Amino acid sequence: MDFILILLIIFGVYAFYQRKKGKSWKSLMGLAIIFLAVLFIEPSPDPLTFGAYLSYKGIEFSSINASNLPAIIFNFEIWSILIGVFLLFIGIWVYGIKPKKILEKVNLGRFNLCVGLSFLVVILISYFNIVNWTTILIISAIVPLIYFTTYRKDKSEAFALLTVPPLLILFGLKDLLRFIFDKIPIPELLPNLNNPIVSWISVNLGFVQVNNISLVISVFISFIIVFLYVKVLKERF
Repeated sequence: MDFILILLIIFGVYAFYQRKKGKSWKSLMGLAIIFLAVLFIEPSPDPLTFGAYLSYKGIEFSSINASNLPAIIFNFEIWSILIGVFLLFIGIWVYGIKPKKILEKVNLGRFNLCVGLSFLVVILISYFNIVNWTTILIISAIVPLIYFTTYRKDKSEAFALLTVPPLLILFGLKDLLRFIFDKIPIPELLPNLNNPIVSWISVNLGFVQVNNISLVISVFISFIIVFLYVKVLKERF
């Protein structure tokens, strides 16, 4: 609730300031929708978004108990993020921001775009549950091969693109995505997760064995490592 209160205050002050500058009511409506989108994208259960989910699913609050709560929360978080992204696009459209201008300002560049495609490669590998490392490496080589042959013959950048998918998989992203694709909540304990890196992170975090928290933290660490790793290979070599 503190997060929502802070957002309400920020939105109220900003909307008042924009109105004083002569912004139209349509623009303010777009801002309101964007604000609502942020509430949904931030998936922590709150009375507004969680209540909306329970009403949408027809779930009585009294029927929630310790056995079905993890599954309900897991499904709520996915639903909330999807609704939030949908509302965000509507808010941007109502406000009058053109997606083309956003892309021009962001200016990702082909290398960063290929890094994003490497993340999509992991999603593809996870969706089809590919476990053979030879196949994984062959699929991972598609993006850097296209980048190297058609755009820039830079071996360090191509190597960075080649190693991004295996790095993310080693830190548990594929395991995390499998729970999402199988539409099942992540168990509190994951004793059968045979991943030495995630296990090492779990031990250093003070956990007896791999659990859902250590898995999510491991994936988050991999995102930071990938960001720094590709940045160094692109700029230093």
